[in-house]
Amino acid sequence: MIKRLKILKSLKKCWLVLLIFYLISFFSININAQEEYKYGQITYQYTIDEKLKDSNQEDQSTKLVSNTFFKYLTGNKEKIKYRLLFNKNQCFYSIVNNMDTNSDLGLYYSKLITGGDEEIYTNIKENIKLKKVEILGDNFIVKSNLKQDWSLTQETKTIGKHKCYKAIFINDINDHKSNTNNLSVEAWFTPEIPINFGPKGYGQLPGLIIELKVGKINYNAVEILLNKKEEVTINAPKKGKILTEKEFDELLKEFDRTKRNN
Repeated sequence: MIKRLKILKSLKKCWLVLLIFYLISFFSININAQEEYKYGQITYQYTIDEKLKDSNQEDQSTKLVSNTFFKYLTGNKEKIKYRLLFNKNQCFYSIVNNMDTNSDLGLYYSKLITGGDEEIYTNIKENIKLKKVEILGDNFIVKSNLKQDWSLTQETKTIGKHKCYKAIFINDINDHKSNTNNLSVEAWFTPEIPINFGPKGYGQLPGLIIELKVGKINYNAVEILLNKKEEVTINAPKKGKILTEKEFDELLKEFDRTKRNN
């Protein structure tokens, strides 16, 4: 009986040692994983939903415009790239090179439709997003919080070597007539890269957004560079008048009223 008790005590000690070893190993692995993805940059390119082209329900003038823009976007998708720089708490998203589009109408519209010269800064620690936009030669910085009501799904697919999960977000957008339009946003994110960022200011998901669909335009990660040794410095945009989203919407309405009255 005494011998059996000694054996049981020895087994309990062994299990305790194994449990402690497992917990230390588990947390060490996770800490190392977080360190591995502390800094980096992601390059995105866009593709176009075929539904943008041609529809039997459209009138001829609308069909012509759709087909023209589809041709522009398809023809220039290899020329335009966007880059996401990130560190532990911040990211900065912008066009890779600000090419001269004055002599190329198709490239100009392609750039404009997919984001143009917008610069988007995100700080998850301070819960803010700053989006720099240019209107008629003036720069504005639109300030908002990071709240995005994603609906996570169980749908998965493999993109490159990463297993990704689908999330959906319905963004309410007000036009110049104060009408609310629903913009469907679809994200495919991977928990294998545990950073909370993505293109065009979208994020706050449990993993990097590898693929983002906004309306009929897809933004796809074509290059992922992760380097824990090379620190990335992120600077918020500063040149421009800071406005809230509501103030910026009012500004756009005023521009529209002025344009229609002239």
